Amino acid sequence: MKGMAEGLFQTIVSELEAYSPNLVEQFKPVLKKIHAQHDFQEYGGAPLLGVDGYCLICHGRSDSKAIKNAIRVGKQLAGSGINQKIVEQIAASIPADE
Repeated sequence: MKGMAEGLFQTIVSELEAYSPNLVEQFKPVLKKIHAQHDFQEYGGAPLLGVDGYCLICHGRSDSKAIKNAIRVGKQLAGSGINQKIVEQIAASIPADE
């Protein structure tokens, strides 16, 4: 997905430049905002679910910005108690023995 997003943004910018270079400048603030929402470096990593603890998977190209954000996300994840919530939801969905 990350590669597709990067390729899509490059294609959009390239097509805007080919159509009208002024369009790139007009749309630059919007494109930057959308790109930031899909930039793996902003999130740093994704949680690996199914382990008894907290684990984030980071992209192999992660730089210092991505690692810093992964640490931030990891801290939020650990403070969220999400593992316990998952355990509780799974336990609640299993029918009790009759």
